[in-house]
Amino acid sequence: MADLEVSQPAIKKKYNFDASLKLKVVEVALKNSNRGAARKFDVDEQQVREWKEQRNSLTECSSKKKRLDGGGQKVAQLEMEELVSWIDCLREQNLRVTRSSIQAKALELSPQSEEEFRASRGWLEKFLSRHGFSSQQKTTVSQ
Repeated sequence: MADLEVSQPAIKKKYNFDASLKLKVVEVALKNSNRGAARKFDVDEQQVREWKEQRNSLTECSSKKKRLDGGGQKVAQLEMEELVSWIDCLREQNLRVTRSSIQAKALELSPQSEEEFRASRGWLEKFLSRHGFSSQQKTTVSQ
């Protein structure tokens, strides 16, 4: 018996497509077929069908945009968005905003129904990076 070589299935790389390319794919699909457009631009046929359904919203958005409005993960805790305005308000008054004060305010703002929320260090790091905050060290003043 001859040894048979077993090949691994090719893993397809994920790509980001901007709105202008999506519209080109849709135009080709409307002239020819979904399958033909998918083959020509090397995308899945299902993706071509979805882009055809989104054609009106794709024409309205900017050509460099890669995601339509409303895409992405939704905010889980709307109460924590008040925390952003609280931090901005304190910074405008040139008051120091410490990490522990942010955690205390988050616990105060969290709804009573969520007892498992602890405002941990990990949560704080992700919250600060998500909203573009950074630690600002107080510098010394030279005489």
